[in-house]
Amino acid sequence: VAQVVAEMWRRNGLSLISQVFYYQDVKCREEMYDKDIIMLQIGASLMDPNKFLLLVLQRYELAEAFNKTISTKDQDLIKQYNTLIEEMLQVLIYIVGERYVPGVGNVTKEEVTMREIIHLLCIEPMPHSAIAKNLPENETRCIRPWSL
Repeated sequence: VAQVVAEMWRRNGLSLISQVFYYQDVKCREEMYDKDIIMLQIGASLMDPNKFLLLVLQRYELAEAFNKTISTKDQDLIKQYNTLIEEMLQVLIYIVGERYVPGVGNVTKEEVTMREIIHLLCIEPMPHSAIAKNLPENETRCIRPWSL
């Protein structure tokens, strides 16, 4: 995803962009992106932190960029590195800060539901029916109109 955002895959056309869109889309995110973040959280918690960070740097192909100073006048390459670094830092923030899965984080199902409702209401005001419709199926059963 970071490489697509950094425009490193320009020649692959719309098919790759569509894959990334559906990977991060709200409707599909729970089955793809969120599960990847959970697996990264589990891996990070079981590994030596230094080794985990080195693996993340290697995966983003940024290990050499942090080992030495890359002197280049190529503005596209600088922009790509900056975008990759931003995306990597965003994923690290998700790994450390997004602990809203029962069993991974110390949260209850009610707290997870309230977090989802707050996120929905930050987008726009919604009636109860719209909130219930936009919540993932496993969380919709938990809410009652009077509990909001």
